[in-house]
Amino acid sequence: MSKRKVIDYLLIFFLFIFLNTFPLSDLTNNPWIWFSVYCVMNVAFLVFLYFFVKKRSCLVIYPRGLRKKNLWLLLPLIVVSASNFIYLLFIPSDVTSTLSWTFPLYVVLTIFTALKEEAIFRLLLIPNLDKVHHRFWRIILSSAIFGIAHLSNFLITFDVTYLLQIVYTFGFGIILGFIYEYGRSYLVCVIFHFVFNTINGTIFEAIAPTTTNFPLYLMINVAISLAAALYLFVIYWTVLRKEKRLVDEMTIKTI
Repeated sequence: MSKRKVIDYLLIFFLFIFLNTFPLSDLTNNPWIWFSVYCVMNVAFLVFLYFFVKKRSCLVIYPRGLRKKNLWLLLPLIVVSASNFIYLLFIPSDVTSTLSWTFPLYVVLTIFTALKEEAIFRLLLIPNLDKVHHRFWRIILSSAIFGIAHLSNFLITFDVTYLLQIVYTFGFGIILGFIYEYGRSYLVCVIFHFVFNTINGTIFEAIAPTTTNFPLYLMINVAISLAAALYLFVIYWTVLRKEKRLVDEMTIKTI
C-alpha cells in the first residue's frame, strides 16, 4: 500500500472509530433521539465514504464480477451465524427475556454496522494490500486489522469480555475475507455480516442477557469456529488453489 493510500485509509479508519465510539447513549436516555442521531451520522459517513473514494482518494476496489460458484462453496459457513443458539439447545433455561419494542431499532443499526465494516475492511482494505501478493495472506492481514479495530469496544467499557470479541472477529473476518476474495461480492459480505450480528448478537443478547455456563458457551463457539476453519482449509486446498492453478496455466499459454 503506497503512502498516499495509507493516509487515505487512515482518514477513513479514524472517522469510523470516532463514529463507533461516540458516547451518544451516555448523553441521552431517549432511544428515539440516539437512534435518529446515529442514523444521520451513519448515513453521512457512508455518503462521505462513497464520494471520497470515488473523487478524492487513490484507494481502489476490485473490478465487479460475481463468482457464484465460489459463493456456493462458502454458503455452509452460515452455521457460524447461529453458534450462540446451539448453546441454547444445551442450556434452554438461559432464555429469560423476550424481544422488546426497540429490537427493530437495533436491527437498523446492525445494517449500518455491516455496511460500514464491510466497506472498510473488505471492499477497501483487501484490494489495497498490494504489497501482499498472496491472496491468503491478504485475508489473514485484513482479518487481524478487523479484529484489532474492535479493541475500541474494550477501551470504552474496560469489560474483559470484549477482549474475546477481538478473537472471534478475527475468525469471522477470515470467513468474510474469503467470501470477498473468492466471491468478489461486497453485498454478500454485508448480508452475511448482518445475519451474524442479528442472530448471534442482537437476538441472542435480547432473549438471553446472561450466560450461566460460560465454559460450555465458549467450548461450543470454539468447536464451531474450528469446524469452519477446517472447512475453509479444505475448500482452499482442494478447490480454490486448483482453480488458481488452472487460471495461471491458461495465462501462460496465452503468453
